[in-house]
Amino acid sequence: MYSAVKIGVATALAGFLAGFTVSYIATEGDVKASLWAGAASAAMSLAVATGVLAAGLLTSIVGFGIFGMGAFASPIFISFIYGSAVTGYFIWDTGNAFKVAETEAEVLALEVQLSFLVVGWGVSLGYTSVNSRINGIVRGQYKATNRAIKGLNKQWISEGVPLSVRAYRAWSIRHAALVKARNAMFNSVEVKALEARNVLKYGNKDGLFSWAKTLEYYKSKGFQGNQLHEEIIAGSQKTNQAVDAASGN
Repeated sequence: MYSAVKIGVATALAGFLAGFTVSYIATEGDVKASLWAGAASAAMSLAVATGVLAAGLLTSIVGFGIFGMGAFASPIFISFIYGSAVTGYFIWDTGNAFKVAETEAEVLALEVQLSFLVVGWGVSLGYTSVNSRINGIVRGQYKATNRAIKGLNKQWISEGVPLSVRAYRAWSIRHAALVKARNAMFNSVEVKALEARNVLKYGNKDGLFSWAKTLEYYKSKGFQGNQLHEEIIAGSQKTNQAVDAASGN
């Protein structure tokens, strides 16, 4: 699983490399100045990436918890959109710098800078695509497990399994599938967004994550006795539509 820390380290290293290379070319080999430029570029890259990722996460949380957004609720996808806008601005700014470049070294440095921006955007696009693809597969497997509960419940009925036991079995299957799906997600930021959604909806980051909490939740909705257990079985077969849409399911 990729974490925000790993993304930050990679971003800072890429920023340093870009800043150092561009400065080294522009100053025609001044290592000291290039090291300082690399450090400044690393700090700026990290700050921008942190801001973009935080904005994506916040937008996602609001989308999940308040507006029920679908495909636009993935924090990595939203961060990519914000990042693309920032990259577009830097490309535009670099283009303007070409107009005032006076030396061949400055022109070459700007060309290298532009290359770094385009390559960086391409890497972000690839990362976002891979993240979406893997999370879509994980979500699809989770949904398939939930859909199988309906058939299993019919089997349990034919075997004479008591309603309360069937409800617990259905919940257990969904619980195990949810844990497996969370652990298999490509990026920890996506997990944090889902946890934030659960806090907004259920008051805890795990959502309906324990049997006791599940019983408490359905009782708070007014369900009692057999109806309570029937609702748990039915609920175990459902998935959040906004999360499904965000993962392409």
